Amino acid sequence: MKQYKKVGIICAMDAEAALLINAMENPVRETVSGMVFTRGTIENTDTIVAVCGVGKIFAAMCTEAMIIKYSPDCIINSGVAGAPSDVLDIGDIAIASSLVQHDMDTTGMGDPLGFISGLGLMSIPCTEDIIPVLEDCISEQGIHYKVGVIASGDEFIHTQEKRSFLAGHFDAIACEMESVAIGLTCYVNNVDFGIIRSISDNGNEEATLDFPRFVIDAADKAAKIAVSFLKKISC
Repeated sequence: MKQYKKVGIICAMDAEAALLINAMENPVRETVSGMVFTRGTIENTDTIVAVCGVGKIFAAMCTEAMIIKYSPDCIINSGVAGAPSDVLDIGDIAIASSLVQHDMDTTGMGDPLGFISGLGLMSIPCTEDIIPVLEDCISEQGIHYKVGVIASGDEFIHTQEKRSFLAGHFDAIACEMESVAIGLTCYVNNVDFGIIRSISDNGNEEATLDFPRFVIDAADKAAKIAVSFLKKISC
């Protein structure tokens, strides 16, 4: 297993970062570009936890700032997501094998939906070495999970129509608003990365009710897996 001595963890919301920051020894807070970065030690690993804010632009800004200022060996995105297909349900975990940008649309120029023209890619591949480590962490906690495509876009998915589209067109197992921006920024900077998303809602018409009900539990579940990851890489 590859060793990482310094790990960055990016969360969109305070709720997603709370457990991680509470687990940190000797935390030091610093604000960079309006975002709060907290550095300390978790499971004997030098760790930087950042709260970026919701959406792809904030996520990309945060990732680039983290890479430039702290030079992490890898970056983990920990947070919650909707489930656009029935392979996962509330409380389950999605681990990304790759990331797509479902609202990237240059189809008018003849490109397929989601095509990232600057890179010539339809999807961003996650670091292969990280995926089995995350799987081990989840299996040890007895949580149901899947590895697959996670779809990101600046949209909270809350209709069955859009949910079905993401599952059908992109074969997505989860949908959220930051992961592809984090992954793309890591990819172009040659930084290893992995994505942990805990399901807080099913992306349908009940999502606006389910999300506030389950977001804290889902966020903590993802964060506990991130802590377990830090423990494994420190051994």
